[in-house]
Amino acid sequence: MNIYQSSAVEVVTKLQSNEVDTQQLFKDQQARIQKLNSQFNAFVHVEQTPQATKPNGRLAGLPISVKDQIHVAGMPCTSGYEPLKSHIPTADAPIITALKEDGAQIVGKTNLPPMAMDFQTYNKLHGRTDNPWNSNYTAGGSSGGGAAAVAAGLSFVDIGADLAGSLRIPASFCGVCSLMPSVGQLPVEGTMTLLERANVALDYLPRVGPMARQVEDLSLIWQSLTNTAPIVKSEAKIAILPEMKEIPLHPQIRKALQTLDQHLAGQNQVHVETNAPDDFDWQQAWQAYGIIQGHQLGAMLTPFQRFVTRLFSRGAMRRSPNFIRPIQDGYQRNEHTFTQAMEARQQLANSLDEFLSSFDCWILPVTLVPAFEHIEASYEKGFVRDYNVDFEYDGHQVNYFEALTRLTTPFNLTGHPVVTIPVAKDEETGVPIGVQLVGKRNKEAELLATAELIMTLLPTWHGLE
Repeated sequence: MNIYQSSAVEVVTKLQSNEVDTQQLFKDQQARIQKLNSQFNAFVHVEQTPQATKPNGRLAGLPISVKDQIHVAGMPCTSGYEPLKSHIPTADAPIITALKEDGAQIVGKTNLPPMAMDFQTYNKLHGRTDNPWNSNYTAGGSSGGGAAAVAAGLSFVDIGADLAGSLRIPASFCGVCSLMPSVGQLPVEGTMTLLERANVALDYLPRVGPMARQVEDLSLIWQSLTNTAPIVKSEAKIAILPEMKEIPLHPQIRKALQTLDQHLAGQNQVHVETNAPDDFDWQQAWQAYGIIQGHQLGAMLTPFQRFVTRLFSRGAMRRSPNFIRPIQDGYQRNEHTFTQAMEARQQLANSLDEFLSSFDCWILPVTLVPAFEHIEASYEKGFVRDYNVDFEYDGHQVNYFEALTRLTTPFNLTGHPVVTIPVAKDEETGVPIGVQLVGKRNKEAELLATAELIMTLLPTWHGLE
């Protein structure tokens, strides 16, 4: 077997047994990226020299890639944004320090939209990342370069970040796995350059986490970062999202979820229910998420700048009442409104906690629509984009931002961990479709074990060769 078709776990085993040489693997991967990256444009920087690693580290010299918004000392960190094109951090982000101390080598940086503020991956500095399954289609965003790199076998593991779906959407579109840990489980320092320069904290919502081709590889990285032991599950109780008017699913997404439900229902190891929390208010979740994000991001702006931003966002607010409008409302930085949003966050988190006390995970789609052909922004200034674009299906007309965030932002808000796994392919385009598994807060090992069990029960997922 080509080593680039192997899992990270298999590669680490070979490194630990000296079947594969650490420095040679780094050089071979570097050469593979240089040869194939032009097809996908996943990498924006490739490191030239193998790094010294700790021989007894759990990762044993495994080369990994890192999203180009996360600080790696001595490597460019542009965040896909022209004013940062010369930015080279002098210190590692804490997550990178932890991985290096456990034996990881950083082979390069992967592409993203400007300041990670879009759900497609393209920018003026580095160009566009294509979906490895079909170059006419988006790889998603904002961690699109990492997802494409992993899917194409250019990276065993990529470390990305998720503020509104930025790990889960590209993982779903590119047919790979991702882990967004519970809020507070991993430090996010060294991942938001402009905010950190302005001494502004974006709390509660953003997370960092890995993407890989196999769930077992996510588990390996989780063990490395937290020094926790893996868990094995032989059975699980699972809830699957029922049809809801607030969640108008594209026919291909609905079919993928139904097929998954039917397949798991025939397995003895899992008990499946179509279910959702009775008191989980989606509208409240979308509003609270936006208010909190806008309130915190608005600290970077003067009152006049916030006024102008809202003024020029009227069209986007009208088109996207559940994503753009609440963020813009949050820019007003009304303390009472912010406090109400934080109270709603706690209520929603408690509701989901109670629901998950009866289940090992809750399975939902990642987006309302499958991966789509590349779309250019209708407006772009700095790192702010707008899309005057709707997806039309089954009589629904759903705005770009609404289609991509309705199922992701609620879990950034509540703080629960989410694992994304590939389960199907769009029958019309051949591009992958993933689902997200939402688990109990601070129980990542259990959620990963549930995800591994589910993957063993599904028909073999055929990734890219």
